[in-house]
Amino acid sequence: GITKKEEARGFFRFRPLSYGKQYWPPILEAAKKDGAKYLIYEQDMSYTNTPIQNAKLSIDYLKG
Repeated sequence: GITKKEEARGFFRFRPLSYGKQYWPPILEAAKKDGAKYLIYEQDMSYTNTPIQNAKLSIDYLKG
C-alpha cells in the first residue's frame, strides 16, 4: 500500500489490487451481489514492477 509519508505529500502511483487506497472487499461483494459475471481491472503504467509482476500480485490477492 501507500506509506503514510507518501500519503502525506500527495504521492500517487498506479498499483496492483490491494496495494493502493481502494478497499476491495465491498467492491467485490457488491459485484457478486449484483450478479456480475466479469470484473475488469486495468493496470496502468507502474514504475516499480513489470506488467506481469503486477498481474500476479493482483491475481494472488483475488485468490486469497
